[in-house]
Amino acid sequence: TRRTTEVIVNLKINKRRVVERLYNDEEIKNKYNKLMEDRKKAHEEAKEKRKKEREEEKKKKMEEMGENYVEEPIEEEEPEDTSEAPDLAKMQQEAKDALNARFDADAELINDLVSKFKEKRIEVVEISSDGTIENTHKKIKHNLQKVLEEREYLYERALAYPIDPPEVPFHEKSYVIEQSKFGKFSPVSLLPCKTLDYAAVYRGRLYYMLNAEEREEFLKRPVEYAQKDTVPLEISYTSKCVVIGPPKTGKTSLCKRIASTEGLVYLKLAQIVKDFSDIDCVLGDTIKKRLREGQELSDEQIIMLLKKRVQMKDCVENGWILENYPKTLQQAQLLIQYGISPDIVFSVQLSVEEQLKRFSSPKGYKFGLDKRILSARVASFASEIGKIEAFFTMQFDNIRKIDSSKSEWFMEDTALSQLHQLIKIKQTSARNYQKGLLTPVYLLKLDAKEGLKKSLISEGLTKWHTLCPVCYRHERKHVSCKRKKEFVLEKEQKFYFTCGEEHMEMLINSYKNFAQAPANIWDSMAIRIPMAIAAEKAQEGIHYLLDGYCPVSLLDSGKVEKGNPLCALKYKNMMYSFKNHSATNKMLETPHKYETAKLPAKLPVVKEKVKLATLAKSPNSIPFLEETLGQLITNGLLEIGNNRHKYPKLSIKETGLKLFALYLKAHNPNNTGYMSKKYKEKMRNFVEDCELPTKIYHETMKKGQAYKKSLKWEEFEEAHLNGLWDKYGNLTAQIEKEKTTNFASYFHQRLY
Repeated sequence: TRRTTEVIVNLKINKRRVVERLYNDEEIKNKYNKLMEDRKKAHEEAKEKRKKEREEEKKKKMEEMGENYVEEPIEEEEPEDTSEAPDLAKMQQEAKDALNARFDADAELINDLVSKFKEKRIEVVEISSDGTIENTHKKIKHNLQKVLEEREYLYERALAYPIDPPEVPFHEKSYVIEQSKFGKFSPVSLLPCKTLDYAAVYRGRLYYMLNAEEREEFLKRPVEYAQKDTVPLEISYTSKCVVIGPPKTGKTSLCKRIASTEGLVYLKLAQIVKDFSDIDCVLGDTIKKRLREGQELSDEQIIMLLKKRVQMKDCVENGWILENYPKTLQQAQLLIQYGISPDIVFSVQLSVEEQLKRFSSPKGYKFGLDKRILSARVASFASEIGKIEAFFTMQFDNIRKIDSSKSEWFMEDTALSQLHQLIKIKQTSARNYQKGLLTPVYLLKLDAKEGLKKSLISEGLTKWHTLCPVCYRHERKHVSCKRKKEFVLEKEQKFYFTCGEEHMEMLINSYKNFAQAPANIWDSMAIRIPMAIAAEKAQEGIHYLLDGYCPVSLLDSGKVEKGNPLCALKYKNMMYSFKNHSATNKMLETPHKYETAKLPAKLPVVKEKVKLATLAKSPNSIPFLEETLGQLITNGLLEIGNNRHKYPKLSIKETGLKLFALYLKAHNPNNTGYMSKKYKEKMRNFVEDCELPTKIYHETMKKGQAYKKSLKWEEFEEAHLNGLWDKYGNLTAQIEKEKTTNFASYFHQRLY
C-alpha cells in the first residue's frame, strides 16, 4: 500500500497578483499587430483582384463593341468596413477576463480538494505567495518545520501516555515511576500547576500539565518538552496583584475568582485593619485608640499594616491580590516607597452611565440615592484612578485594563491570561539570563526609575537599531518597534527590538539566524520627513516622484489619488507623497514593493481650486459673490421659505425682509463672537414675536375647552394668557406708532 500524504501545502495568491504575473501585454500587442497586417494584406489583395476583374471586363467589352465602346466612369470604392476589425483594448480585457475565469475555476477546484484532504484528516498548510520566491520559500520552510520535527517523535509518542486523576497518587508513591525534573511545573508552559488532574507518564517520569490542551501537546512531542530547560528554582514565582477601579465595577468578584483559581491570598483593607486591631500589640493598640476617637488612619499607618500583612508566611509562599488600594496618587507613591511593588495592576474600566445605572438598582438601598452626590463621587474616582494608572505606567508599565461591561467569566479569563503571560515571561527571562541568552527587558524591570534610560538603549543598539529582525528576514518589512518596550531583548548589553511575543520567541530560539543585520539595510530604508520640514519643502515646490500621486493607492487599490505633501518620505534620494499617514506607514514597512508603482497612460482631470484673491481681481464680481456669499444667502432664504413667519401688523414680505437681514447679521462669518451672539438673540426674539398670535390662539382655545367641560381654569393660566395679550398689545401699538412717525427709526432699532 502507498503511504498516506502527511501534509499538503496550499499556496494562496491574490487574483490581482495572478493577473500581474501571467498577463503579457507585449504578446497581445504583437498578436494585434499581426491581425492588423493580415487584414491589411487581405484588403490589398481584394483590391488588386477587383482591379484585374475590371480590366478583363473592359477588354472583353472593347472586343465585343469595337469602335462603339464608351469607357464607363470608375466607381469609387466603398470605405473599408472596420466593424469587424480587431480592437486592442477589447483583446487586452478579454485576456484579463480569461485569466480571472481561470483563477476562479482553479480556486474552486483547489478548495474542493482541500476540503477532501481535511475530511481525510490530512493537515493542510496555507501560505501566501504574493511576495517574492525567496520569501515564499522561507514561509514554507518555517511552516513545515513543525510537521517535519513531529515525524521524529513517532516512536517516542508510544512511550508517553496520560493518566487519570484518581491514579495520580498511586504513581506518585510508585517505586518504578519517579518525579520529572520539572516537579510541579508544567514542561509545556513552565507555569506552576495548581491541580494535578492533567498528568502524563513518559519514560518512567511523571509530568504535570495545567490543562488538557497542554497534556495533548506534550503527548505529541514528548522528547522536545522532556529535554526542555527547567525553571531556575531560586526564582520566586508568587504573584503580587492589585485591582483598582471605580465603584460598582466588579472588583470584589474578580479578586475572589483570581484568588481561588491561582491560590493567592485575598487581601482587603478593612479586614486587615480589623485583624490587627484584634491583636494585642503596640500597633493594634494605636489603631484601636484612633478608631475609638473617631479618627481615620493615616496613609502611612495603613501601608505599615499592609506591609506587615504581605510579609506573613501565607502571602510570601502563595502570593497575594489586593482589592481597591491604592485609591489616590499619594497612596500609590507611598506603597512603592515602603517596598510594596505589585507585579501587575488590574484597572477595571466602566463608563459613568453604566456605573450610575448599577447604583440606581434598588438592591441594598432602602432610602434612595442622591444622583448629584453619586456623580461627584464617580468623577472623583475617575480623576484619581487616571493619576494612579499614569504613575504605574510611567514607573513599571504594569497597568492592565479590563472591561467591566463584559461578563464575570470574561473578566476572569482576561486577567488570568495576562497574569500567566507575565509569569511566563519572567520564567523564560530568568532562565535565559542565567545562561547568557537573550533576555526580555520586561522581566529585568529596567524602567526609567531603575536604569533603562534612553542613553542606555542608544548606546546598546545593534545595526538593526529599532527594527524587528524577524519581520525583515521573513517578510522584508521594515517594522520599527521603538515604542514596544515589553518586547525588547537584551544580551551582553546589546538591545534587540521585536514587534510581538511570537517574533520575540523566534529571535530567542534562532538567534544566529536573525542577529546579523545586512550591511545595506539602511540603504533600502525609507526615511520619514518631519511635518514641519515637509511643509517647507511643499512651499519650495519640490518635485515628487509619480507627479505627486500616492504609490500605495496605485498598487493596492488601483486608484489614482493625489498625495498630501505633509505625508512625505524620502527613498533612494527620491521624494514620495502619500494620501494619508496609513499609506506612509505601508511604504515605510515595504518600500521595495511600492517603488515599482507606475502611473497609467491617462491621468484623471485635476480640478484646481480658484483662489478668492484671483476672483476678487476679476472684472466680473458675480463669481466672487457666489463663492463668498452664495451659501450664506441660500441658507437664509431656506430659513425664511421653510418657516414662513409673519410679524404682528406687518406683511409677509416685510417680515421676510427683516428676518433675512437679521439672519445675515447673525451668521456673518466675519463677526466677532459677541456680535454673533447678540444678533442671534435678536433673531430668536423676532421669531418668538412672530409666533405670539399662534400662542394666544391655542391658549384661548384651551380656555374655551375648559369652560365647555366645566373644568377649573387656574389663576396662573389666566395670568399667562393675559400676559400674552399685553405683550401683543404693546407690540402692535409700538408698530403703529413707528409706522406713523418714523419707520426708519423702527427699522434701525430692530435691525441694529
